[in-house]
Amino acid sequence: MRRTSLNIKSVAGGDFSSGNCSISELGENTMYDAEMRGNLQKVSYMQNCDDLTSDELKIKRIEEWISQIEIPSGFSVEEVGESSETASKKDSHAAAGASPGKPDARNSAGMEVASAYISSLSPAATSVQITNLGLVLVPILSSFAGLKVLNLSGNAIVRINAGVLPKSLQMLNLSKNNMAVIEGLRDLTRLRVLDLSFNRISRIGHGLASCSSLKELNLAGNKISEVEGLHRLLKLYFLDLRFNKISTSKGLGQLAANTSLQAINLEGNPAQRNVGDEQLKKYLLSLLPSLVYFNKQTIRASSSKEVASLQFERG
Repeated sequence: MRRTSLNIKSVAGGDFSSGNCSISELGENTMYDAEMRGNLQKVSYMQNCDDLTSDELKIKRIEEWISQIEIPSGFSVEEVGESSETASKKDSHAAAGASPGKPDARNSAGMEVASAYISSLSPAATSVQITNLGLVLVPILSSFAGLKVLNLSGNAIVRINAGVLPKSLQMLNLSKNNMAVIEGLRDLTRLRVLDLSFNRISRIGHGLASCSSLKELNLAGNKISEVEGLHRLLKLYFLDLRFNKISTSKGLGQLAANTSLQAINLEGNPAQRNVGDEQLKKYLLSLLPSLVYFNKQTIRASSSKEVASLQFERG
């Protein structure tokens, strides 16, 4: 597997170089530049991970999300620096000669590349990116006790077997896979950021019950019709539910337990048409006392009297 040093051009026009960060092949279009800009913005977040209880940092994160939000979501959690490592689709084709038009061949080649890549990792790796290899299952990474950031986006993952992920994970990107059920996350009690966008999830269930430290959750682009299973996520302050199948405000009722929630996005759901943004906003304000952002817009009840009125309307 060919590995080259990764030099990233910063937004300001300078060069961001990391001798510890390796990648098999650089992207081939402008989307790569956008992703790298996103990666750079994640660096400061991970460096301040222990300060996430700060209201100032929460608002900063939410504002960054609002400014970057697009469809399809390209959320990338690669930590640039420390011990960041990458394996990608280009490696699988180069190493095994697989054709992109043959999914089975691509998956076989991807598994081979992923296995060799994981074997080459330092036991002290803190950030790993294994993307676009056509993997159906998550490889076993539980031995990497210091791993904090893992990006598995753009594969074909259908399930996560119990015990394959390290308990140390704080950021996990599983976007653009084929998952229909949330499972295999039971041990991730330190997880703070989770991206499950653009999968095939129809219900949340109990798959996130143990992720009690979760603060940011992206479920955009799935098939969810009712929000349930989040009542134990008492630290959650960001929730992305764009482009699901939520059709009524009743489908949001269980969010009442998530009193720390400060930002929610419901764009692209049938409820926008059936209920209307204004009524949805009023309903959510009555449920969520800390809510600041709805569909990328700032919303605040102007007085305690208005909050009381909204609660009355709900009743």
